[in-house]
Amino acid sequence: MITGYKVYTVEEVANSLDMNSRTIREYIKNGELTASKIGRKYIITQQSYETFLSNNQVNNKGAL
Repeated sequence: MITGYKVYTVEEVANSLDMNSRTIREYIKNGELTASKIGRKYIITQQSYETFLSNNQVNNKGAL
């Protein structure tokens, strides 16, 4: 078991940024947000999420 390693779904990131999940998937597709695909789902690490926020000055309603 890996502890201390937080990951998020596309939907969790979208909700935290008050965006549509399709928009988040576009960011992933364009390489603006790093994610790993497991099966049919993407997972986003906390580090990737924080890097995305700092690079994009996104107006988020709260941190995950």
